[in-house]
Amino acid sequence: GFKVMSDGHYYGCCACIGSAGNGLIPKITMLRAHDGYVLNLFINGAIKVKTDSGRDAVFDIHTDYPVTGCVSVSLEADDEFTLYIRDPHWSAKTTVSVNGEEAGEHSGGYIKIRRCWQQGDCIEINLDMSTKAVYPVRYGHEILMNKVIWGHNYIVPTYDEQDPEAFKHIALIRGPIVLAQDSRNGYSLDEPMDIDVDSSGHISARLPNYDTAPYSHIVEVEIPLKDGNFVTVTDYASVGKLWTEESRAAAWIRVK
Repeated sequence: GFKVMSDGHYYGCCACIGSAGNGLIPKITMLRAHDGYVLNLFINGAIKVKTDSGRDAVFDIHTDYPVTGCVSVSLEADDEFTLYIRDPHWSAKTTVSVNGEEAGEHSGGYIKIRRCWQQGDCIEINLDMSTKAVYPVRYGHEILMNKVIWGHNYIVPTYDEQDPEAFKHIALIRGPIVLAQDSRNGYSLDEPMDIDVDSSGHISARLPNYDTAPYSHIVEVEIPLKDGNFVTVTDYASVGKLWTEESRAAAWIRVK
């Protein structure tokens, strides 16, 4: 849908949904469960709650996620309750330890830990931030509902045949982040790259010793090529921006 302003201009749902999503972050980072608390988002900061017995409990979160998958939670508490830690679907192997000992059991997308918590307990969460290749879906031809007549809020069906060139591209995902090219990193987006992808679709990507991308970004990653060299990509949210040939960007990377 879209919102019509008083002056006759209008904008689509993206602006509304984006703003609503930002507003929900503090509301959903930690939720109350019937027997404890649910940690959903991995963000730096302290969260103070009241236990069922009326005692204060403080979760102090330290992390550089999503650059790495390491999350440390220091707990100031003296009570028994269950802590549910979100186990993202993209993390093939999430591990959790309490005071250095592996803990928790998997329960419907979460790792569940019930114990008598004490002052100074330390929870360490390690998320699998492997880099994986994503290949185009083969659909042949399809009726797409992607053409909108905004003035009348009407969707026009269109017939589409898949471009064979699509199969010469892959996308890269590292943890929750889509990686992308930017021509400011010193290469042509039109030249196919021979990325070293193993039979399971994984890529032995690495974080550089120091960042070289000449623009602000969340994470920089070096992607291995089959000739032994590496190519620099960054998170998709940070590429492009200039709307010039200097900053051409692509999430679908042309490959050999």
